[in-house]
This record gives sequence, structure tokens and C-alpha cells, in this order.
Amino acid sequence: MFIELLAGVDGTLQLRMRSTPAEGRLTGLMAGVRTIAGFTVTQGDEAVVFSIM
Repeated sequence: MFIELLAGVDGTLQLRMRSTPAEGRLTGLMAGVRTIAGFTVTQGDEAVVFSIM
């Protein structure tokens, strides 16, 4: 099952991209989505930020 979202109109995009050229024009489809995002520091003290979708 897919859920189509329209920027600035519905779903999780309802409050995003309002009053921009993307409002009502940018769509996204999701189904069974699992994501993870975060940050860590390497052994050499370098910051690493990641997002896996």
C-alpha cells in the first residue's frame, strides 16, 4: 500500500513547504518505510552524521 503526500497539503508534508513554489506540486510516495538517522564520532575524533532511508 502506497500513501501519496502532497507538500503543504496533507500527511506529514502538510506543514512543510507552505508558501513556496513546491506547495501543492511536490509529492512523495511511502510504503512500509523504515529509517534511521544519527551521529557518532570516529576514533580520530571526527564527527559523522548519517541518514539511511
